[in-house]
Amino acid sequence: QEVIRQLIASQKLPKFKQKVTQRFKRILVEDSTFVPMGAINAANFPACGNQTGVTAGFKLDLAFDARTNTVVHQSFGSARESDKKLGEHLLSDVAKGDLVLRDMGYFGCAALNLIAEKEAFWISRLPSSINVFTSNGEPLEKKLRSRKNHFIDEVVTLGNDGATKVRLVGIRADDALAAQRRRSRKTVAQKFGNSPKYQSLVRDGWHLILTNLDQDVTAKELFEIYSIRWSVEIRFKAWKQSLNMKPTLKRYTNYHHLCCIALAALIQQLVVNHIFMMAIVRVKRALSYEKVSEVISQQLGTLTLSSLGAPLTLEERHVWMDKRSRKSLYERLLAIK
Repeated sequence: QEVIRQLIASQKLPKFKQKVTQRFKRILVEDSTFVPMGAINAANFPACGNQTGVTAGFKLDLAFDARTNTVVHQSFGSARESDKKLGEHLLSDVAKGDLVLRDMGYFGCAALNLIAEKEAFWISRLPSSINVFTSNGEPLEKKLRSRKNHFIDEVVTLGNDGATKVRLVGIRADDALAAQRRRSRKTVAQKFGNSPKYQSLVRDGWHLILTNLDQDVTAKELFEIYSIRWSVEIRFKAWKQSLNMKPTLKRYTNYHHLCCIALAALIQQLVVNHIFMMAIVRVKRALSYEKVSEVISQQLGTLTLSSLGAPLTLEERHVWMDKRSRKSLYERLLAIK
């Protein structure tokens, strides 16, 4: 755990425009990831279970200041603890002038109001379960369906009591992505014998974020700042894919051994991130984080005691990012007039 703290403190992160970040004392980024295990380990690491029986897994939760690369909070433990519960640890550390970036799993009006009371700021995606009303008292979904253009930026109220007013910024999703989201939602609902909610299906056609920052921070700047949190998700995804820990975690072993495996894997991911951030400043073409992680993981996996001093090799052509036919959400947002 001490190695992890020191590695995070030395991490190289993407540089963002000074104009965007200088207004905040700290930019606190929090995210978590769930790693499944074999059900045989449920006694040590119980998960929430499913319709077929017990399940096992652990959750990693990390909060750090993106401006100074210092860890604010980290936890490793049971997958049964919700993100909202894990997020309570960070709230006690929030101070005046901070900006908190978290995904919608941490979303709660009470937590957001507490951050605002501390004269701090926050940005979050909008969960589909939260009722939202426009300034004239109409449900948000009515405005989204009748909206002709692809962009929205206005003050809305959360919940039926109308006590929490926030700023909502959104951009319309492309038709293919919206259709994919709705198919996935219907499949999950049918699995449990339900039908998806109307408001969820409407919101699937938009990318929506909420914040207590005012209009002095433009929509482009909001998404540029929030993209810091998206990079954490990419890191978690690459970490789990490149290490392929499933065979190891399916076996039964003791609690401390499992902890060591998980934390050692996190150390490896931090090393990969450090190498990636050094590599992208030396090459002209965009690199794929997932490919870099895969190549380095393969080389580390073949090391022996006699080859520990051998240098890692990283050929550019093997880790180039594939060209995309469509622009990313962030690229589309930067094109907003």
